[in-house]
Amino acid sequence: LFRSVLQLSPVGTRWLRERQALLQRLGQLLRALQPLREHIAGAIVALEVRNPELLAADFAAVLRQHGAVYCLGLHAKMPPIDAQLPILRALWPGPLVCRWSLHSKHGSHGYEQAKALYEPFNVLVDPDPSTRATLVKVMRATAGAGFDVYVTINNKAEGSAPLSVLELARACVAPGAAS
Repeated sequence: LFRSVLQLSPVGTRWLRERQALLQRLGQLLRALQPLREHIAGAIVALEVRNPELLAADFAAVLRQHGAVYCLGLHAKMPPIDAQLPILRALWPGPLVCRWSLHSKHGSHGYEQAKALYEPFNVLVDPDPSTRATLVKVMRATAGAGFDVYVTINNKAEGSAPLSVLELARACVAPGAAS
């Protein structure tokens, strides 16, 4: 199986001002990857962005046109998960791809701060039950509709990626949890 997440690092104000040119280039990139999806059954190409300004209907249209999915980016550069759900809805139905990378409390450039605070990454220093609960709802809805769910979690999300995965799994199977 082929699963690929492409991360578009934060683009500068020039590209944001030239939005149509940026979207055209993204379309060219995704079009170049189409032969992969045509030759590998079930191949998924997901695009993660770090500019919340891109999360609009025209961006969703480019992804849809080229058979790509939006990678839900849980990172301090991006809005909270609830604010990103409209882009997922615009692309529904399809698989869920999510990267839970950095707790919002650290700001958009807080990887080093988080690393220093969380090492040796064996405790959930900053549990984020709100993000987890919303993510579980999205995961359940996606899987319940018969689509695959892919979530990666960084140590800088809550302090320990393995423990974050464990808590996410517990929340997914908890009796009486919201569906």
